[in-house]
Amino acid sequence: MMSTRAIALGALATLLLAPAAFAGPKGTTMFAVQLSNGGADLYSQDGSHYITAYEHSELGAQAQMWHYMTDDYAMTISVGLGWFGETDKPGNNAPAGLADFKYTQSSYNVRVGGDRVVNVGERALFYFGPGIEYWSGKAKFDFGPGDPENWESENVSRYSVSGRVGGIMKISESLGFSCQVGRKLGLATATDKDRKTSWWPSSFDAAGGLVFGFAR
Repeated sequence: MMSTRAIALGALATLLLAPAAFAGPKGTTMFAVQLSNGGADLYSQDGSHYITAYEHSELGAQAQMWHYMTDDYAMTISVGLGWFGETDKPGNNAPAGLADFKYTQSSYNVRVGGDRVVNVGERALFYFGPGIEYWSGKAKFDFGPGDPENWESENVSRYSVSGRVGGIMKISESLGFSCQVGRKLGLATATDKDRKTSWWPSSFDAAGGLVFGFAR
């Protein structure tokens, strides 16, 4: 699984190796570092014979790149990580020694697509387009040390088609701020020992962060 450190190092290396220039003609590249949120598709145990799907929100971080193939069309790729954590503390009437319940989830994703890019005046860009995403994630249920109910799922795999719209506000000739929203529809599958489940999830997602423009 890709780490947050790897994403940060990749962003830094790109910044150091490329001279500044913002979005423009064919050959221009833009790179973004963004915070994101979306939907995680996971599963839980339902008795001993089945596993059952559920959806949960997740926060994340991602690195994204646009490369202009023409003056107004860019190929795009993004790589991201997602996570969520919850801690439930027992009440005053709970049995003595009852531990906190902790729920965590983690994921990673890769998206490839293409965006039509339109300049809005001299200080903004508008982009929109389709893409294909692969997402994988898992959940962990922790009822306390040594509890027999403790359980960690296997990885869920999800393949999705997605569409998104977004904009970039220029702060300077080589720096901007991006914001985007999207919708995805996919197929998710999971296998836990001999138990299997599959479903067709859909969800909204959003992201925003800094964008850097590079030489043409």
